[in-house]
Amino acid sequence: MTCVSASFLCFSCIYYAPHTRTNQTAGFNSTEHVKGSYQIAFGERKRKKAIHPSMNFIEAVKNYRVKNNHFPQDLWNLENDCDYNRTAFRTMREIGFTSLSIEYIYLDSMVIAFQHDPVKMPYMDGKKGDPIGMVSTGKFIFTYNRDSSSFMYNRMMD
Repeated sequence: MTCVSASFLCFSCIYYAPHTRTNQTAGFNSTEHVKGSYQIAFGERKRKKAIHPSMNFIEAVKNYRVKNNHFPQDLWNLENDCDYNRTAFRTMREIGFTSLSIEYIYLDSMVIAFQHDPVKMPYMDGKKGDPIGMVSTGKFIFTYNRDSSSFMYNRMMD
């Protein structure tokens, strides 16, 4: 099947790609070039952009940093600091973050590496369906500015 939709941009050419093939699997479009080059489908990029930590987790890291004046040395200390942090870690596991590890720690920043597995989405009848998405890895970079007491995080995907 040839895709003549203007929504797929051919990166090896200047014009829109009538020479791409669209495969529909699990309800999502994936596009690849017929002539040998490869293009990431827009759906995959959107799914990667949708990966974020829970607000509970961000607040747990912020509260630990403000309360102890340093970032945690390991995730066990962060998780077992209080009930709110345990709930935050449980929420992170429920939304698909299976592997969290601290990559490095400085006085004003901390990097947490993660692996995000696709989560099975429930259907209307309550049964669990097929996982939607792909296994993704990346890093959360948390920074704290002592002067202005501002706390922020950034996400980098591998």
